[in-house]
Amino acid sequence: MSFLVAIFFAVSTLLFANSLSYEKETISKRTHQAEVLSAQTKLVSQELDIIIITVTPTPSPTLTPSPIPSLTPTPLPTQPVSSSDIESWFDNYSNQYGVSKELLKKIAWCESHYNPAARNGPFGGMFQFTAKAWENARARMGADQNSDLRYHAEESIKTAAYKISQDGTRAWKNCAK
Repeated sequence: MSFLVAIFFAVSTLLFANSLSYEKETISKRTHQAEVLSAQTKLVSQELDIIIITVTPTPSPTLTPSPIPSLTPTPLPTQPVSSSDIESWFDNYSNQYGVSKELLKKIAWCESHYNPAARNGPFGGMFQFTAKAWENARARMGADQNSDLRYHAEESIKTAAYKISQDGTRAWKNCAK
């Protein structure tokens, strides 16, 4: 049995000695690998320092709104109008819109006695339009909606003739009887 122990001891010693040299060789290989990895890391690190990716979005074109054409404002009268001018406007616009000249004159007389500057609360002009009624009628005509034009004799006659041709006389039910 002691022979077996001696052999076991000898083999163990040999293995231990080989193991030490194997360990030494393994440590040396690991150190070398670590140095190689370190060098590779530096190389990769240097490459990463050089490679820079910049993402720049392509700018969208700026949309500019299309200009909305504005109506040319109708000038307000600066001088009183003559009765012959008023008479010719009644003729002209009653014919243009196919309404009775006498009906237009009757309503204008009832509302304002043909006075383009007449005012009564929210009503104004020869036909006593409210600002909102004026703006609506003028928008439908495609004309300047400035409510101050209610006080312009020609514009007032023209707008009243248009409104009667489209809607009848219900806006002036008391004066149109």
